[in-house]
Amino acid sequence: MKRIPPVVLGALAGVLLAGCETERPPLGQPVCNAWKSEVSTLMADRCVECHSTTDREGDYALDTYVHAVALDANGQARIRAGDATSPILTIFSADAVHGALRDAAEEPLTLWVVDCGARYVESELHAANIMNPGHTDFHGQLLADAAYDLAACTKCHGEDLEGGGAGPGTSCKTCHPDGEAGCPTCHGSIIEKGAHAPHLLSPVLGKPTGCETCHVLPEGLQSPGHLHAPPVRVVLSGDAVDPAAGQPAPSFDPATQQCSNVYCHLGTRDDAAATASSPRWTDTASVTCSSCHGYPPAQHPDDRCQRCHQPTVGPDGMLADLSLHLDRQVQLGDPAKGCGGCHLAPDSSEPFVDLDGESDPTLLTVGAHDAHRFPRYGMRGPMECGECHLVPTDVRDPGHLDAPPVEVFPTGSSTLAYNDGAQPTWDRETATCDQVYCHGTGTALNQDQSEGRLRNPTWNQPELQQVYCGSCHGAPPTNSVHPAFNRIDQCAMCHSESVDAFGNPILTGPPEARTSEHIDGQTPL
Repeated sequence: MKRIPPVVLGALAGVLLAGCETERPPLGQPVCNAWKSEVSTLMADRCVECHSTTDREGDYALDTYVHAVALDANGQARIRAGDATSPILTIFSADAVHGALRDAAEEPLTLWVVDCGARYVESELHAANIMNPGHTDFHGQLLADAAYDLAACTKCHGEDLEGGGAGPGTSCKTCHPDGEAGCPTCHGSIIEKGAHAPHLLSPVLGKPTGCETCHVLPEGLQSPGHLHAPPVRVVLSGDAVDPAAGQPAPSFDPATQQCSNVYCHLGTRDDAAATASSPRWTDTASVTCSSCHGYPPAQHPDDRCQRCHQPTVGPDGMLADLSLHLDRQVQLGDPAKGCGGCHLAPDSSEPFVDLDGESDPTLLTVGAHDAHRFPRYGMRGPMECGECHLVPTDVRDPGHLDAPPVEVFPTGSSTLAYNDGAQPTWDRETATCDQVYCHGTGTALNQDQSEGRLRNPTWNQPELQQVYCGSCHGAPPTNSVHPAFNRIDQCAMCHSESVDAFGNPILTGPPEARTSEHIDGQTPL
């Protein structure tokens, strides 16, 4: 027999020893497959055409492992490790479409699910379901049990968890692009829990609510108080705090899952018309305009939001500028425009429009505003708003936002209408004013009994001729002071500063700021 050289014997012994050290399946046991190495390729070839994240036939995607092992709409798993009755296996006998795939897919899938635990990757260090979010062996659950101590992971996957000695494709960023300490890594599915979705998305009622409004955001993964035992701490701040002085602090009761005194829900405003100003976190009812405040709020002066809350609310009464809603301020018109933020600006040359944008002079809210803003026939310069209404110095002054209709001739509103002892009144039912100095009353003008006078003109009948020489006082007046005068051109003999030689009122100043001594509360001689 030919002698084998010692060097060759040593090499053979090394091979045999290495083979013995490698653990092998017992004889007759099938070699396991894994999603990453074999099953994903099978899915791509046979299933993904109908079951992908972009085309979810049966609401099921098979182009990623996480989607494949995810629960269905009823909370049931389609892939149950070790279970031959898993829906992904029994589907082959459900219909002809899936039956056609039986020969090519049933055997490797059964091996993967039943014998190999539906594992993601072949590994001797980790359990088969280390990547299955629905299993107790899921690495997320294991890390949570270890208080997220990543020291054991870094031994193989590197200090930065980019793969290290574990080899290519084992970086945590393969599935967690934000890194192991990024918020979405642990909280990616938080939007599906409780009322997180309407707070984080808030597509209808305003801006999204940031996490910091309800929680203290940690600076890092191991920050004190971050990895504490549940329940999650709720610390309300920022937008949840009512900006008004003296309001109670917002709070959350874990026992009842209810928040109280939260400004976002106007819980401090005690609006009896609100339906959910102290909502329960687990409530599934949709939030509407009447949830946090009534629509309109109780005892509110008007039910037309757009009248006062522009530009937050549009002409249709719906939110128009979401950035101005839930911003801890109450928009009452455009502050930069003053009165013009809600009303027509006092110095505007545009035709009058009411708070609803109407300009029809037959409406009570429009009426003869323009006839006073731009008096006809040169009777005088423009009448100021304060001659008929009490003009506030602040938008919240009493009488300004009170219940409609608007007050006419309230105490303190005018000096002209009340001049010479006149007692002006407004009758909304008949749309007429009476006993107004401007239209010929007061101690002196009451003595004038000339025919043709019109002391109570109708506000909203623009077709009527109601203002003319002789409508407020005779032309000339019939009283003891004017017995010798009977022609209008004689007025200038005594009133040369207010009327010209033809009896017409004299206006001075530029067109945009005309003034006159006619109807100014004095009788110049």
